[in-house]
Amino acid sequence: MNKIAILLFAILSSFSSAALAQADTGYDKGMKALREHQWLNAVEMFGLASSKGSPRADGALYWRAYALWMLGRQSDANAECQALAAEYPKSTWNSDCESLSMLSSPSGPPTPPRKIPKIHGLGHAVHGENTPDETAQMLALGSQLRSSPADGVAHAKGLLMGHGEVSLKRHVIFVLFQHPSPEAQQLIASLFRGTLGSELQLETIHMVGSLQRRQYSPTLVGLYRESADSEVKRAVISALFVSHDAASLVSLVKSERDPDMERAIVSYLAVMPNKPAVEYMGSLLK
Repeated sequence: MNKIAILLFAILSSFSSAALAQADTGYDKGMKALREHQWLNAVEMFGLASSKGSPRADGALYWRAYALWMLGRQSDANAECQALAAEYPKSTWNSDCESLSMLSSPSGPPTPPRKIPKIHGLGHAVHGENTPDETAQMLALGSQLRSSPADGVAHAKGLLMGHGEVSLKRHVIFVLFQHPSPEAQQLIASLFRGTLGSELQLETIHMVGSLQRRQYSPTLVGLYRESADSEVKRAVISALFVSHDAASLVSLVKSERDPDMERAIVSYLAVMPNKPAVEYMGSLLK
C-alpha cells in the first residue's frame, strides 16, 4: 500500500468520526437555538447536522426548513423540504414538511407539526437574535434597503460599525444577503475582504455557508487562496462544506501545500456524497 493510501486511511479513521460528531453536536445546538427562538443560529447549526451520513440528517433538514420558515423565507424552507424528500424519501419527517408547506406566512410563531423537545435546564426567555427591538430594526432596515438601497446600505454599515451586540450585526449581514442591490453587494464585498474587521469577516463567511449561497463560492475560494489567516481558511472550507460545494473543496485541496489544511479539507470531503468528493477520495487510492 502506498503512502498516500496509508495517509488516507489514517485521515478517515481520525476525521470521519469527528465530522459525524460535529454533525451530531450541530443538531443538539440547533434544537437549543429553536427553543430560544434563535432562528438564524438554528439554520446554521442544522446545516452542519444535515451532512449525509449523519444519523439525524433527515431531521436536521426538516428543522432547518422550519427555522427558515420562521425567518420568513418560505421558498428556501420549501427547497429544504424538497431536498429532504429527494434524499430521504422514506423518512417520517416528510409528513412534517408537508404540514409545514401548507402553512401560510407566519404572523407569529406557529405550532410546529412536530413538537420541539424540551432541553433540561433551559429557560423560556428569548435572548439575543430575536428580541423585539432587533426584530423591529431589521424589518425597518429591510424596508429601507428595498425603497432606498443607498440609504439602507449606509444604515446597515452604521449598525455594523457600531457598538451593538454580535447578534444584531449577524442579523444585519443576513438582511443584506436578502437584498442584493449593487450597493448591498459592495458592502458584502467589503465584509468578505475584512475591511470592517476580522470578526465581521468571519460572520459573513459563516453566513454565506449557512444560507447555502453557492453563487458566492468563487469569492470564498479566492478569499481562501489570498488569505494567510488559518482561521479565515477554516471558516471558508466549513462554509463550502455546509453549502455542499465539493467541487470547490476539491479545487482547493489539489493546490494546498499545508499538510494541516490539506487534512482539514480531506476530512470534509471524506463524508460528502457529492460526485467530485467521491472521485477525489477514490483517486487517492490509485
